[in-house]
Amino acid sequence: MQRRLSWHRPDVLAEADDCTLWLNSPLLLLVLPLEDSPTTGKLVGPPKSVLLVNKLRTKPVVDAIQALLSYIWEKYPDVKVYHEDRPDIPEGVHVWRPGPNAEKIDLVVTLGGDGTILHASSLFKVGAVPPVLSFSMGTLGFLLPFHVDDFAKAIDSAFEGGAAVLHRMRLSCTFMDKSGTQIGTDFEEWQVMNEIALHRGSSPHLNTIDVFVDGQHLTEAVSDGLIVSTPTGSTAYSLSAGGPIVHPSLSAIVLTPICPRSLSFRPLVFPSSSSITLRIGDRSPLANR
Repeated sequence: MQRRLSWHRPDVLAEADDCTLWLNSPLLLLVLPLEDSPTTGKLVGPPKSVLLVNKLRTKPVVDAIQALLSYIWEKYPDVKVYHEDRPDIPEGVHVWRPGPNAEKIDLVVTLGGDGTILHASSLFKVGAVPPVLSFSMGTLGFLLPFHVDDFAKAIDSAFEGGAAVLHRMRLSCTFMDKSGTQIGTDFEEWQVMNEIALHRGSSPHLNTIDVFVDGQHLTEAVSDGLIVSTPTGSTAYSLSAGGPIVHPSLSAIVLTPICPRSLSFRPLVFPSSSSITLRIGDRSPLANR
């Protein structure tokens, strides 16, 4: 199932007047303790390949990586462990590079905070993200059910079928200019886990954006910008801008204005099947930039 939206990406705002965003069905799967899971989904079979994604390698992170790798290699010697192609790649792991020809990954293990999970999600720009097993070592941990001190129990649960998965929706989008030419990305799709924000940037003027839902004009929004977010992203930028908190199990799209001029334009929640088009208005000071 495909669901269409149209949108502007902030860093190409000056180059485009209309963009198209496609909302597909790719998912981020978070591995949870089975007894605490709000879903009945389970991991299918023991992972044969693991991708390790970690925050900056401070000493606690380095020690945690060594302990985790030693445990996996000792207890699950047939598992192939990969790491991003970075200068600080741990010793003994295989280099993994994202892209259409990347090695298949069965499980992603993150060490860090919520930002590390978002980074792991961004590595899989097209298609579904493999299940993600997250260990808390950061400052924000809304998405992190496990602490790194309990990694052995969590790893065993993931490999022995004792863990469940929580599906998280992502936005899959492509960006087009007025002529229908794709801009802003090397991929046909550009998938995000939290949100896309159309903002006036460094301009001192309010932005004028025409909003269409399922082909019908909804409103002309005069504001600093607009945020389109997933349920996961509803507790991020959208929440700070006054948007609602949406349960992650719901398939919904949140449209949140950023500092709107009109008091009547409030955040809106649409079903994920809605087609939403955002177009910079002809009267907007940014239209001809």
